[in-house]
Amino acid sequence: MADTNIDSSAEQQIGPAKSSEGRAKRVLVACVVVLFALGIIAAGAYVILMGSESVEESAFTYAPWPDLSEHYDLSSIEVVDTTLCHFNSFVIAQNGVPFLNDRIQQQQYEATVLGTGVWIRSYPELKNRRKRCQVRSGDKLTVLRSIDFNNGKHWHYVKLASGRRAGTEGYISSDDIIEQNRYDMLERYVFVERSNLNEKSPKKYLHAVAAVLLKLGAEKDNVDLDVAIIDTSVFEKQSVVTFQISNRHLASNASMIAVVQFYNDNDDFMVLGIVPGQSINRVELAENGSYDVYYY
Repeated sequence: MADTNIDSSAEQQIGPAKSSEGRAKRVLVACVVVLFALGIIAAGAYVILMGSESVEESAFTYAPWPDLSEHYDLSSIEVVDTTLCHFNSFVIAQNGVPFLNDRIQQQQYEATVLGTGVWIRSYPELKNRRKRCQVRSGDKLTVLRSIDFNNGKHWHYVKLASGRRAGTEGYISSDDIIEQNRYDMLERYVFVERSNLNEKSPKKYLHAVAAVLLKLGAEKDNVDLDVAIIDTSVFEKQSVVTFQISNRHLASNASMIAVVQFYNDNDDFMVLGIVPGQSINRVELAENGSYDVYYY
């Protein structure tokens, strides 16, 4: 009987100790769980914040593309929602240098024939009886002199330097020729299977794309770009065409969209904006003659 009392007394002493130890372990485990949960929440918040910052940065910088701040102010871009952005063509180019179809003013320079169905003419006008010889895209020529706007076109008097009719002289529209460095951009990035542009595309589109490609540094040897038309908005006197230029070697900020205004009565153009983006949502003509561009 005495032994029984001793054992019972020992159990009474050990029981509360084990109970306290169990409660301590449970509290410790609960604290660990709470801390772990807080860590997950903090990590998630960090990722979200970093992700938002990354998206915002990509919307407002050209990096790693060449900086075009001399033409466009990306800080004027508005984020409409998480993916939709907006800019006004007047505001984004305010105090900037207009990006136009700059025509060479030199009296004599080297150029390249652009497009199909191009003719050298005996007089600067688009009439069959003025056709002297047909030339091919890529043929070289020398512009001997430029003449004023005539019969709806800018004209040059040229001498062919290559091709089947090398040595022939005559008139050619400025829309049918392009500087060699721009033609090189078209051959490398546009006249390829993965582009929805080709030598039969409107020549003013080709001129604009070549100019934009050079602005974006496409002449670099290590650049590999894809070029495509993604939208056309037609208005009474102008058309606004959006081109996507993407770099397959970039992990982020890999795509630029160039929004270009073309005039319906001539081949001039104005690049309204070159901004980081993937696709176009809509283009609206404002009362003051500017364009509101919504894009992703």
